Parts: sequence; C-alpha cells; structure tokens
Amino acid sequence: MCCRALVLIGILLVAEVIADKIPHFDHILHVVMSVVHGLAGATALIAPIKGCDGTAHVAAIGTGAVLALIIHGGRAAVRLLSTATTGGASNCCISVVEDIIVFILCPIAITVQFSQTQSHSQLYDRPKLSRNYRS
Repeated sequence: MCCRALVLIGILLVAEVIADKIPHFDHILHVVMSVVHGLAGATALIAPIKGCDGTAHVAAIGTGAVLALIIHGGRAAVRLLSTATTGGASNCCISVVEDIIVFILCPIAITVQFSQTQSHSQLYDRPKLSRNYRS
C-alpha cells in the first residue's frame, strides 16, 4: 500500500512540475494542491515506518502534513508577492528555482531517512543475549 502511495506522489510531482510552468493554471494548481500536499507529506513521512506503535504513526502523519503545508504556504506567499509585483511574469522562473531546490533536497531527505532507519534497525534488532543460570 505504501509503495503505491509513493508512486502516486511521484506522479503528482511530475504533473505539478509540468503544470506549474503554465501561467494562470499554476494558481489553480496551487489551490488544489494545498490539500494534496498535506496528504502527500503525511504519506511520505509515514511510509518508511514499520512495526511501531500507533503513537509514532499519528506523530509522523501530523508532522508530515504540517511540514508540507508550511512549505506550501511559503511557496504560495512567494507566488503572491511575485504576482503582485511582476504581474506573474516571474512565476515561471520562480517555479524553476523551486524545482531545482526540490531535486537537491529530495535525495538528501531520502538518504537521511534511510540512514536513520538503518541505525534504528541495527539498534533494536540485535540478538538478545540469554543467560543460562543453571549449573
């Protein structure tokens, strides 16, 4: 299930990268994607979590959604400022800069998540030492 969700997030990413370059359509896209970004952030943060209790899942969902919405809100504020000052002429350039930042930060985020998952599994998956107290 999580792999399908991550594939869907990837498809939405490609669609957003392409559609974000079309003037006026990008504003509609940002309104619609404000909901999708929260869901995608929650899904992306919960996907690698396995075998934890419900509290960890709820915390991951909340953190992912909030972080995605904060980033989306920041992007929307920059776009609003750009549209107000340049009439939307620089929105395409801003979109390209956003894409470059995303393509730099995504591999870093995946690497950090993978390294944390590996260190967590090494820490908690050690074989238990049993002591035999019989003589």
